[in-house]
Amino acid sequence: MASRVFMVRPAAFGPNPQTAQSNAFQSEEKPPDNLPELARLEFDALVHSLRNAGVLVEVFDEPSETANPDAVFPNNWVSFHPKKGRVFLYPMLAPTRRDERRPQWVDQLVIDWPQTKITDLSPHEKDGRFLEGTGSLIFDPLQELIFATRSPRTDDELVHQVATDLGLRAMLFDAFDKNGQAIYHTNVVFGLGQHLAMGCWEAIPQDQRIEVITTLNSSNRPVMHLNHEQMASFAGNWIELEGHSGPVMALSKTAWQSLQPSQKAVIQDIYEVVVGTIPLIETFGGGSVRCMICSVDAR
Repeated sequence: MASRVFMVRPAAFGPNPQTAQSNAFQSEEKPPDNLPELARLEFDALVHSLRNAGVLVEVFDEPSETANPDAVFPNNWVSFHPKKGRVFLYPMLAPTRRDERRPQWVDQLVIDWPQTKITDLSPHEKDGRFLEGTGSLIFDPLQELIFATRSPRTDDELVHQVATDLGLRAMLFDAFDKNGQAIYHTNVVFGLGQHLAMGCWEAIPQDQRIEVITTLNSSNRPVMHLNHEQMASFAGNWIELEGHSGPVMALSKTAWQSLQPSQKAVIQDIYEVVVGTIPLIETFGGGSVRCMICSVDAR
């Protein structure tokens, strides 16, 4: 479990028309005029809650001159693999998002690693091939395995390339919302930690669902089911971290309120729960707490 993460404090958060076509979670309603300021308040409160739980949060401020509407979601452009000494930079579908990549931040974060190999996959953008970090890829901490849902933002060949580079297997499958639209990122469908798998398995076609759940069950951790309404409330978009007192689950207030009392009881038996109140970031960014947090390493 990661106890050190990094997050990006946004300068110009707002709706991104270039991502809306493939992200049904984004709202088309008119945002408040002071949305960037309000989003920073939501961001700061989440950082404060994570730190109170004992998570080491490295915060980078997005430069004000860049004006990237989705900079608050850094997990889409980088992933860190400390046990392998590897870092990947990823190709992103929306041209407006590509300026978010900041190799100088990566260099700062891995300065104490004994060895580091950084693989830059972003040139694949020229070929129309995309893979959006731990939005596209879920790394199983208990099995040598990557899960990925097919979507315009997740290229099959690139999934297998990352898996091969890390010595892992890859499991690709489809996932759809209630309207039959492909879900844009795997980490909206489900979250996965050492102690729990929780997601909307009914979003996966039945023949593929059986394989996914069988694989998850083989690791002997609880597998909790979410319905489509809970997934739409970002209940699958959670992350397991290490805090002062043990494992932490971080998710949004929207997600937490969508859960049944019995589900909350199971979670609270395992985790200290950090609940972030980020309705504006969710509504106008189409992502939630997991998308905002990029795991780096253990302290």
